Amino acid sequence: MTDITPLIVTDRLIIRPTNIDDYDDCCKLMGDADVMKYIGGEIVDPEHVWLKILHRKGHWDYFGYGCFTIRDKVTNEFYGEIGISHFKRPIDAPYSPRFVEASWTMAPSAQGKGIGKEALYGLVEWDTKYNVTKADWLAIIEPPNKRSSGLAQKVGFELAAENKKWNDITINLWVRKNPNKNKFDAVAKL
Repeated sequence: MTDITPLIVTDRLIIRPTNIDDYDDCCKLMGDADVMKYIGGEIVDPEHVWLKILHRKGHWDYFGYGCFTIRDKVTNEFYGEIGISHFKRPIDAPYSPRFVEASWTMAPSAQGKGIGKEALYGLVEWDTKYNVTKADWLAIIEPPNKRSSGLAQKVGFELAAENKKWNDITINLWVRKNPNKNKFDAVAKL
């Protein structure tokens, strides 16, 4: 675990750990069928949104990183979530529990405005500066989600495997090499 302050500030955004004060905004985000279309295809009911928020807090406690909420720096408008986590998904190689999984979910009001890119660049810079994860990153993206695939490419992810299966969903695996990885004797241990 790290003692690094988990706050990222960019030109337009405040990016901080998701907490219970974000519940209503997260319910709207995860309850939107268009938003969830390429994230398993199912909306998340309020009870499970609550459990996800509690899960996120636990991840921060164990690893010192996890899911962040993205908000407008001036208005505090909720733009979505972004994070790096360990999910230990049952997916064949090149997926590995040694990777940390990067994820992002943008609210409709944030889409197409460069907010996801700004937030992801901020997250990459935070991890690189403080050597938080000490591991390569993996992103799981459904093939039709061209917007997320494009975002992944812009910040240095490379397509590692196509048409893998996870929970009956076809996914592509994208990997971003950690530029600090060679500074460590081993990848992050779980």
